[in-house]
Amino acid sequence: FFFSSRRRHTRSLCDWSSDVCSSDLQGQFISIVKKSRYWDAANSTNIPNKIVFRIAQDPVVQKSGFLSQLFDASGAFPTRLLLDLQKDTLFTKNYHSKFVNTYGYTYIAINTKPENSKRTPILNDLKVRRALAFSSQIDNMINVVNKGVNKRVAGPVSPIKKECNSDLRMIPFDVSTAKMILVDAGWVDKNNDGIRDKMINGKSVPLSLDLIYMNTIPDWKEMAIIIAEGMKQAGVQINPIACDYPTWLEKVSQHNFDLAMGSWNTSSFPEDYSQLWSTESYNGNGSNYTGFGNSSSDSLIVAIAKETNPEKKMLLEKKMQQLIYDQQPYIFMYGLVRRCVLHKRFSNIRFYAERPGIIYSDLRLNSLRHESSVNN
Repeated sequence: FFFSSRRRHTRSLCDWSSDVCSSDLQGQFISIVKKSRYWDAANSTNIPNKIVFRIAQDPVVQKSGFLSQLFDASGAFPTRLLLDLQKDTLFTKNYHSKFVNTYGYTYIAINTKPENSKRTPILNDLKVRRALAFSSQIDNMINVVNKGVNKRVAGPVSPIKKECNSDLRMIPFDVSTAKMILVDAGWVDKNNDGIRDKMINGKSVPLSLDLIYMNTIPDWKEMAIIIAEGMKQAGVQINPIACDYPTWLEKVSQHNFDLAMGSWNTSSFPEDYSQLWSTESYNGNGSNYTGFGNSSSDSLIVAIAKETNPEKKMLLEKKMQQLIYDQQPYIFMYGLVRRCVLHKRFSNIRFYAERPGIIYSDLRLNSLRHESSVNN
């Protein structure tokens, strides 16, 4: 979403009525207008009277919209596009911009119970899952795709949250270690085709896995290819498969996948481990896509939820994170960042990790002298 303000009238952003209309760019826009009988109108002379949230998914439209000052703000901007715009003197003259670390992260989910969906039982072996983690060139992927903006995460809780277990260490890209683990697990390349294989249930099975990702995120195809290239060095064949979101969600919810690339957006609220890690969430086709968990981990999740002593709760949370780390149901990749942009005609500027990244009702117009140069 991209924010545009109407500066012809300048009253408060409180007490709104709204309209949903067809956009003049693409898709739709939502126009929100202050009601005329706002109680504090006398003290709101430097606050826009109207905001318009425009939906503009095309990067070309996004870029031209900011360079022409059609858009005032955004809290959801493609990383590469913002890096490109930050090199433009016209953009930097007119806009504040910042990458803000958030509470979310990206991951590759691993189906730890493939037999439940009648898939070949490969990833139920912890050794194989750990080898995949060692053969994931995540640092290279971050540098190539996100230009180093995003930072790696080691576990299921964002490093910017106080309950994050900082004792968890990043698993490095180490092909030699991955190879040794796979040999120990019985995976060797018997026919010298570059792909390891193993006898499973009387059949020679190649170490070949599908990696599904959503085609709605432009960078993820490149990310999947880089992951596949790293794992190939360890003798693992990865088949990247693009899916639309409904297909992706159906596959992971029904546990009909090998590997699935995704992301979780969360908030500063206390962690609720039940959604992603309880067995009930797995059995009920919830968000536990991987099959992680047992009665012990379920009991730990309940204990965390009930504990009121902060110190004891922290110890329980760190234990839970260590358990997830040790079982490797995910390959944890990098923390999400919010790409915040705001026109310099506004003051009282704050960028936040929470959605939407900008509290628009806090903004104040510096003056009305920009109005003639902005196309609304």
